[in-house]
Amino acid sequence: MKAEWLGRVSFEDADSYQQVIRENVIVYGNARATVVAAELLPVISLSKRSNIAAPEGVKVISTSRGGLATYHGPGQMVIYPVVKITRLKTVLSSVGQRLCQLAFELFNAEVVWQEAPMGGFIGQDKVISCGIHLKRRVINHGFSINISTPEADWKGLAPCGLSGVRTRPLTHFGKSLTVRDVAPLFLNATRESLVDVLQ
Repeated sequence: MKAEWLGRVSFEDADSYQQVIRENVIVYGNARATVVAAELLPVISLSKRSNIAAPEGVKVISTSRGGLATYHGPGQMVIYPVVKITRLKTVLSSVGQRLCQLAFELFNAEVVWQEAPMGGFIGQDKVISCGIHLKRRVINHGFSINISTPEADWKGLAPCGLSGVRTRPLTHFGKSLTVRDVAPLFLNATRESLVDVLQ
């Protein structure tokens, strides 16, 4: 399974790239499976069941994923595991728990993976989100990890529509690291978790 870091790119470019990979995985199976990760330019992505008025200067894009509206931008890492699966809940739980474990190792932040609402939480603060889409049992979209996202970027936007929940970056709770510092580690951890659970 390949793992690719795209750097800082637009949502559209990252989405187009994972769509190409997904079509290959549909045809050829997990021999073409790839974990794609990036740091996105500022955008609010909407799920099939969300709508929102965006802050001035922030692009809004509709997507096919689940969940609700969420913000992506500098300081946040997105991870798209484009793989064919048979047990969706097991895959998401395995990857989510591994990301939480690594967050503790890197930031000394005790992140707990929850199934409902799905995500990585420190108390009422959400630091990892998850929203996926399945087509012929192949995942696209995936996880977002708030590494050092400025909290002001989330102003007026409830994380995934959850009332009473704040979005916080991991740097709020621990070491002052950047996406560039930790991207290879989170990317590799996701790949290893998928290899283990898909065996």
